[in-house]
Amino acid sequence: MQISPNITRAFGKIALTAKKNAPTILIATGVVAGVAATGTAIHATLKCDDILQMHEENMKNIEKAKYVVENDPDFEGSYTDEQMKADQKTVKVQTALQFVKLYWPTVALTALSVTCVLAGHHMMTKRNAAMVAAFTAVSSKFDDYREMVKDRLGADVERDIYKRIIEEAELDENGEPNGDIHKEQSKKPVDMSTDRFFDEFSSLWNHNDPTMNVANLRAVTKTAQDKLIMQGYLFLNDVYDMLGIQRTPAGQVLGWIYDKDHMDTIVDFGVYLDPTVIEDPWDFVNDEPWDGSIGILLNFGGLDIMYDKI
Repeated sequence: MQISPNITRAFGKIALTAKKNAPTILIATGVVAGVAATGTAIHATLKCDDILQMHEENMKNIEKAKYVVENDPDFEGSYTDEQMKADQKTVKVQTALQFVKLYWPTVALTALSVTCVLAGHHMMTKRNAAMVAAFTAVSSKFDDYREMVKDRLGADVERDIYKRIIEEAELDENGEPNGDIHKEQSKKPVDMSTDRFFDEFSSLWNHNDPTMNVANLRAVTKTAQDKLIMQGYLFLNDVYDMLGIQRTPAGQVLGWIYDKDHMDTIVDFGVYLDPTVIEDPWDFVNDEPWDGSIGILLNFGGLDIMYDKI
């Protein structure tokens, strides 16, 4: 009988979901098993006194039997030291087996707990390594692509494309193009994981004095660079916090590591043509004066996966 594809797909979906959540399931199972192991250990310990009491009674009975044999003239037979030691050994073995029987659930649950936690951690480590490799490969290919665009179209055109610069012909009073070109950054939503607009949605944005927006952005770039040098590392979310921009999941793992062998390590906001040399604080990537009245796209450069670099 042929199984319906709907059924096989349903089972396949269940299997994929289980595989996706396997690390979480394993760690959760390990935690539950650990708690259960603690409970069984407490329960078993409460019964230890009975086993120990029985053990002591049996050992005393052996000693009493030895005493009777040696001191009762009416007793017929013998009870040698070797026999006494053999009986004591038997009692000890029986007591040990009772403890094993009492505590084996605790040992089994503890072993299960450790195994599940370690297996879950191992799976997460492998997945993280795979994601790091995938991110590195995509990032490398993207950098290669940008270089190819630069070679084909020129650095200025590539920069405008990357920075989402839109060219619009300026119109005269009759609505006809006057020959001048106006450039501005697109305000379409940014889909890239790290690019963000510094605009009116930032808590650092000044609605009354646009020049303060320029000053604030310059101040944050310097503060971020100083923190990188002093601390030795800087997460992207730290910069988002400085700018009053909402944190992101990517910002938790991406950032900058200061390299003392490369003193030019910088926190690049992607707003200056050369972040290491800023002659004019108004000279931004679009080669147009930015007066702070509208938002500007921040494209953070030099980012690395932090934990991969430590």
